[in-house]
Amino acid sequence: MIVAISTKRGSQLCSSAACALGIVVWFIAGMALLVSGIIAEARIDTRMAQFITFRAQAAAAGDGAINLALAEQEGCERAVNPVLIVCKITRLGQDR
Repeated sequence: MIVAISTKRGSQLCSSAACALGIVVWFIAGMALLVSGIIAEARIDTRMAQFITFRAQAAAAGDGAINLALAEQEGCERAVNPVLIVCKITRLGQDR
């Protein structure tokens, strides 16, 4: 792009200061677009991470409810580790 600048000495083709200013302005505009794109992508990633976290919490709560229901049916209380099973001990002659 050739820009004609009128000065007291006459017309000059794009002085170095004017060209540098134009390049700097375009560079700043490009960087602003790049940064705004990065920020938008970060917001989307944050929302996705929150969604995945909430979904995992809901799945864990559902698994816990199923484990409690099964333990109630069996008459046992299950610990967090499924290998460890703690059953209620009832003495002979005592009702629940």
